[in-house]
Amino acid sequence: MPDIRLVAIDMDGTLLNDQKIVSIQDLNVVERALSEKVVIGIASARDWASIRLKFPFTLPGMYFLASGGALIYDAFQEKLIWARYLDQDHVWEAVTFLKHYGHPIFLNAENDYWADRRNDRVRMIESRYSLIAQPFSALDGAEQQIMRVSLSAPPEVLERAAAAAQRDLSSRFNISLASPDWLDLLPLGAGKGPVLEELQAMLGIDPADTVAIGDYTCDVELFEHARYRVAMGNAVESLKAAATHVTADNNHDGVSQFLQSWLN
Repeated sequence: MPDIRLVAIDMDGTLLNDQKIVSIQDLNVVERALSEKVVIGIASARDWASIRLKFPFTLPGMYFLASGGALIYDAFQEKLIWARYLDQDHVWEAVTFLKHYGHPIFLNAENDYWADRRNDRVRMIESRYSLIAQPFSALDGAEQQIMRVSLSAPPEVLERAAAAAQRDLSSRFNISLASPDWLDLLPLGAGKGPVLEELQAMLGIDPADTVAIGDYTCDVELFEHARYRVAMGNAVESLKAAATHVTADNNHDGVSQFLQSWLN
């Protein structure tokens, strides 16, 4: 892989199969790329602790671009090296805006979460992402730096919310539709595109030497900073249209199939 120095890889729907597991083949090819001094950036709406559960090994050159692109965590050194936070006024502006949609709202500060209610959807999110959400009331009097405000809802609700947020809030937030049932309102300067650009600047790596691999609309932000833009076989059509390559789907080791062709 002589001309590739950085590979940015989405998590859910990309590295994770439908059982939320990273295959042995994908783990092996990521480990091999790291051993050949290729930087790996796992770019996900998950927090870094949730990503770590799926990647028990750490080698130099592995970074977690976590919480929807609000932070960079150096997995080898085990430390947070970059983060963006919302002003408190913006946190509660976002909460007020999202309350109109009648579904759970989450606040996230690194690996901590708060939810405005308890219901089956909240429990589903907790199970899927290995997190525990405290009630909003637990924030009373606490000084927490919130990285993002998120809405979990059915796809048709999120599409309406995302369109309205782009219209009314885009001057103050980065709006990211992270999955069919998850919408992030992030600080300006955060998001999958900005966080990848920040990592490239830190390491002195050019977009021309970067691969980005994803499956959903938010991964277009990764593509904007990569010469090689790889859509999974299960990717949405808009991402495939923006790709330079299309690989196999997430249940058939699409990540390792593509990267193996570079490593050979």
